[in-house]
Amino acid sequence: MEFDLKRVLDFEKVREERSELLSSNYFNAHYTYSSVPVIFRGSFNKWAPGSEKWNHEFFKENFGHEFAFAKRTIDGKEEKKEFLIADYLDYMNYNQDEIPFYLNTQCHVDKPFKKAYQVPDFFNCWYGAWPSDNRKYDLSWLYFGAKGTFSKLHIDVWNSSAWNAVITGKKLWLFFFKDSGRSDLQRNGKSIQS
Repeated sequence: MEFDLKRVLDFEKVREERSELLSSNYFNAHYTYSSVPVIFRGSFNKWAPGSEKWNHEFFKENFGHEFAFAKRTIDGKEEKKEFLIADYLDYMNYNQDEIPFYLNTQCHVDKPFKKAYQVPDFFNCWYGAWPSDNRKYDLSWLYFGAKGTFSKLHIDVWNSSAWNAVITGKKLWLFFFKDSGRSDLQRNGKSIQS
């Protein structure tokens, strides 16, 4: 049985807002505490002046020498492979894999790049407010994905929420609301259980 997105997802629950008009209190009341996704189109350019230069060449020049792991899941089995980021950026453009590897890294965390963007106040969380010496993890990742990459159905670390900015290309997110009653998704005829 093929999965019917329109039957299970209530697209009306995903809203669009202009981030410059929102206060932290409004954002928390309408989105954070109610677990409602929201889209801010074009806002990232304001939060990260200069981000229009963030292309493959920029990432090769600044992070190409760093190693990172990429993953993919085929028939329920996760595969992991280590890449130089420069090599992965080439792989993104030229691979012929039916299900390509999806790379994530924190190579930017201790570098000046982390200061190249400003996290809006309403995205700050209790964990980020702790002094950095007390934090075990930095909850910031860069993801690089070739066409056709995907993440398994999941709930974010510590049942948290995340903000994502698509720098180039497109990404499709599927949100399953608590009242949707669905916990599986069909991909290539296989069921992925949450």
